Amino acid sequence: MQSTAKTAPLALAGLRVQADAELRTLLYVEDNPANLMLVEDLIARRPDIRLLSARDGAQGVEIAARPNLIWS
Repeated sequence: MQSTAKTAPLALAGLRVQADAELRTLLYVEDNPANLMLVEDLIARRPDIRLLSARDGAQGVEIAARPNLIWS
């Protein structure tokens, strides 16, 4: 059964951000384009998070310039 109502956003996207919040960097390693698009949409709602993405582990290691969080 498919619902026509939108689901509630994940907690990560719904958090309120303080005006003076420090910019954090998130490296997301994902080989599934649909999952990558979902995370990009969620993180786009967070002005305090800069998203870096990699399509495989090798590329992730290459661009891992000390992010605050690695999500794989």
